[in-house]
Amino acid sequence: MPANDYKTIHVTGTNGKGSVSLNIARGIEKNGFKVGLFISPHIHCLTERISINRIDIFYSRIEQIFQENKEILSKFCFFDLLTLIALI
Repeated sequence: MPANDYKTIHVTGTNGKGSVSLNIARGIEKNGFKVGLFISPHIHCLTERISINRIDIFYSRIEQIFQENKEILSKFCFFDLLTLIALI
């Protein structure tokens, strides 16, 4: 399972998850680590939900991941689909 291939921090709660997640990611990145971030919901566009070191995923990469895993990914709802794409 992709989620077991790397260390993760899961932020939960009612308010402030995005801000907390961004601050944690920036702190880890400043210490020289590669940081993947998955947030929901997006503010401006879908691609800002998935980023690595503050660089948003490209729509073309989302489409590529979906096409390469269509048989599995087509069975999930929108949020679960994006979560799986982020993990991949």
